[in-house]
Amino acid sequence: MGTDDIKGILVDLPESEEIQLSAEAFLKMRRLRILLIRNARITGGPVDLPNELRWLEWPDCPLPSMPSGFRARKLVGLNLCHSYITQFGEGFKNCLRYMDLRGCESLIEIPDFSFIPNLERLNLGGCSNLVEVHQSVGYLDKLEFFSFEFCINLKSLPSRFKLRSLGTLLLTGCTKLEAFPDILEEMKLLEKVCLHGTAIEVLPSSIESLTRLKVLTVTYCKNLNNLRSSIYKLGCLKRLLLEGCSRLDEFPLTCNGPSLSGFPKLRFLDLQNWKLSGINFLKYHHCFSMLRNLDLSGNDFARLPQSIRLLNNLRSLKLSNCKKVQEIPELPMNIKRVEARDCGSLERFSQLQRVFNCNEVGKRNKLHAIDFSNCHQLAENGGKFLEKSLLSKEFRQDLRIEIFLPGSKIPDWFSFVSEKDSLSFQVASQKCKKIRALVLCAILSSKTANISCVVFNNGQNVIMLSRQFFSLESDDMWLNHLVLSRACI
Repeated sequence: MGTDDIKGILVDLPESEEIQLSAEAFLKMRRLRILLIRNARITGGPVDLPNELRWLEWPDCPLPSMPSGFRARKLVGLNLCHSYITQFGEGFKNCLRYMDLRGCESLIEIPDFSFIPNLERLNLGGCSNLVEVHQSVGYLDKLEFFSFEFCINLKSLPSRFKLRSLGTLLLTGCTKLEAFPDILEEMKLLEKVCLHGTAIEVLPSSIESLTRLKVLTVTYCKNLNNLRSSIYKLGCLKRLLLEGCSRLDEFPLTCNGPSLSGFPKLRFLDLQNWKLSGINFLKYHHCFSMLRNLDLSGNDFARLPQSIRLLNNLRSLKLSNCKKVQEIPELPMNIKRVEARDCGSLERFSQLQRVFNCNEVGKRNKLHAIDFSNCHQLAENGGKFLEKSLLSKEFRQDLRIEIFLPGSKIPDWFSFVSEKDSLSFQVASQKCKKIRALVLCAILSSKTANISCVVFNNGQNVIMLSRQFFSLESDDMWLNHLVLSRACI
């Protein structure tokens, strides 16, 4: 086979190795369409590339720019991740659709890309010295995926976006990025935007044009100082993550108003570690009709609104480290998990009795996992009830129950007890068929603790359980009521 017949070359070495090539090594391969060079350090001076290439993949490419004679008018894919590229020529016209320039630390700016209008994927993640992006990038009509993750020196994006094909926008870790572009027209295909750790101060009102957005991550944007009510126009949102936006002290109060649809599809809302002194937005429960997971941990409010019980689809509520909260009101019937660790002022949670309630009404309740570690006032107020319930073994038989709260004594009715770090026991085979549940209990007295449990039946592992606990201030009791399925016994 002559060099003129070669259509594809793959150099994929198990370990990094130096390979010497002449500048004209590829020029005679006029039919070369695919060139993949992986784990090879090419030496011997600048390398000329054939113009018929369709796909070029050359991670760690030593070239600071594309060869001057390279006219890649037919090139579809370009992967130069972790290379030394600093600039581009205008040889990539019309056909280029895929560009992977991750980790190109010598790249300082993205030039005019209007000559590659068919670009669909642009990945510039980890280009740590990238500062500026040309305005033309904001008008790439066919761009579907756009990533600038961890471009830690990036200061500005194109001031306007008109990216009608965009589906994913990733800006995580752009710590110097202060402004989000204005959206010029409705972006019907954009489903995911991640702004984690950026320096953005405000989301523009034009964000309402992201009408099909499903996931919005604005976590640890510590300069974000305002959240506008126009966010309620994002009616397709399923996950809204705003943890660590420490300058925010309120969530927009109402979704009532012209063209404000609320969040009819929102499943997960994370408002951890704000400065929320009140959560009156939950009074408008109809705006959050499908909400399943609500995380309000690390905030300053003292009470929850009574209307929280109307969030009928709520399954998980997290309030850990809410130092001022005093009472948890009645929660929705479908709630399964409540986590309120380190709530030092928490005194009352009436639905704690649900966990032990065996009557017909109680059976309709689904609450089975609660964590009140380091909530000493709650433990004192509910102590007599808890002690009576534990001693009388009034466990609901229909659901798994897991409790974690201050305590230093294992109830006397436990059949197998040990003061050592481990415990094992056997049950006679004739009794196995009668066992419907196991109740496990442990007293944790160190700042961190790990619990592991393995149950074998006839030599087969039927249950494996593991838990980790952190930041324990005093003795805490962990209790787990495991319902065994019939397949296990």
